[in-house]
Amino acid sequence: MIINKTKYCKTLEEFNYQLKVAKNICFAVFFEKYTNQPISQNAFVETTEKYFKLTYKLAKKKITYIFERNGETKEPPNVLEIMSEVGKQVKPQKVQDILPEIKFSTEKFEDNKAVGYRESIGSASPIRDSNKNFIGKATEAIEYDLRTAYAQFLVEDLPDLTTIKYNTKLKAGQIGFMKYGCSRNRFPRLNLVVEPGIECDYVFEPMKSPYISWVEKNITKLNKAITKDEKDKIKDKFRIAVGCLQNTNPWWRATIVEKCNRLVKQLKDNNSIYWSTDSIISATERPDIINSKYVWQIKHKDIFKLKSRYTLQWGEEIPKINGVQKRYIEYYNMTHENKFDILKDTMPVAGGSLYVLDPAELKVKLNPEVHKCEDLN
Repeated sequence: MIINKTKYCKTLEEFNYQLKVAKNICFAVFFEKYTNQPISQNAFVETTEKYFKLTYKLAKKKITYIFERNGETKEPPNVLEIMSEVGKQVKPQKVQDILPEIKFSTEKFEDNKAVGYRESIGSASPIRDSNKNFIGKATEAIEYDLRTAYAQFLVEDLPDLTTIKYNTKLKAGQIGFMKYGCSRNRFPRLNLVVEPGIECDYVFEPMKSPYISWVEKNITKLNKAITKDEKDKIKDKFRIAVGCLQNTNPWWRATIVEKCNRLVKQLKDNNSIYWSTDSIISATERPDIINSKYVWQIKHKDIFKLKSRYTLQWGEEIPKINGVQKRYIEYYNMTHENKFDILKDTMPVAGGSLYVLDPAELKVKLNPEVHKCEDLN
């Protein structure tokens, strides 16, 4: 049996060493994506917009080595490790254990080349939107960040699956859900209901959250953490714990995500420029946000530029643009007198990768064009 494994290389030297090994032990190197082709004695090197990927077999292990083209590879959080930690400290209710009459499957399936989960119950989705009145403008703004948003709601009461009632009017103190819309796999989503008197598809009594102790321990670690990497790893735990609930208890996930969404929607106003599940960017100071029941912090206070609904930039920082590498803008900043301005300048589309692949030598090297610019600075 061939064991599949993915490894993120943290240094250029580490990735080049694996390229050297592949070159020495493989008969042929193909510069294309590996998609279940014959792997024995062959290597596959793929260059994507963001990564270099090398796949080859060593003994009985098929390994894919990944290196970020800008040398900023950050190994993604280990989901299995995090869920193992959660499982040892928390005993969440599971749909399949408590409600076998509800068809709920988490088996992976392949549909139009996209792999997902076949769930019969969708869940809530994080929100992200902006105020069209601020599009195309640069505005003095403040970003209010809902600190560890999911953690704050993980410790609140959750629906007790053992008390489920169907097609029932919600009473005060109960937690209800109505089905609406569709998930990506065409299953109905869950809409949280808290207003008494509304007939819901599902109604539950509340129960004390089993996550309280686990969250408190990790918040203590977060407060003691010094580096950004340490803090990000702890924050990832909360995000993954909630995300994985879709595969075991979508009602819990919907409760937590919807509470975040609704808090933001309740607090945003006409001067809110941009908002998401855990933040509000405002053109005016909002002491009511800071003084609300939940823990908020000011993350930015600067000129905020909104080019389109989801395209934004803080001051002279690298813009947050989906699908465009950060290095492209850094390359632009090195080759132009003024810093890149998302409202005035045309987005560069090439030339900004810090590293390039030399197929002849089968080696990743520093981009000579970038190297010239760095020599000038």
